[in-house]
Amino acid sequence: MGSGQFPFLMRLLHRDGISQEILIRELNCDRATGTRAINKLEESGYVLRETDPQDKRAYRICLTDEGRHLGPVIRQMSAIINNIVFDGFSEEEKELFIRMIRRAAFNIAHENDLRKAQK
Repeated sequence: MGSGQFPFLMRLLHRDGISQEILIRELNCDRATGTRAINKLEESGYVLRETDPQDKRAYRICLTDEGRHLGPVIRQMSAIINNIVFDGFSEEEKELFIRMIRRAAFNIAHENDLRKAQK
């Protein structure tokens, strides 16, 4: 699994069965990037695409048993990364950093949406 698929698996561990569109939107990536990441996870046997029963044009992304078994490893990796990133930060600094990163991600997503609307 590449680093590009990691956030998708993390999100699915919290919201298994989420729609593909919402998953991609919540991770603030463009549709093509999100589809590629999901395709790789599907090819690796970690997720399945299922047709949404309420909207036959949409897909829900579900973890396979193999994908669910990765949960503890992914959580451990996430904890290690967070410990490295936040080493020496106070709780207040951590919260501020996270808010700033979220705002930056929102700004990028908003700018991408504006550019798409102009095309």
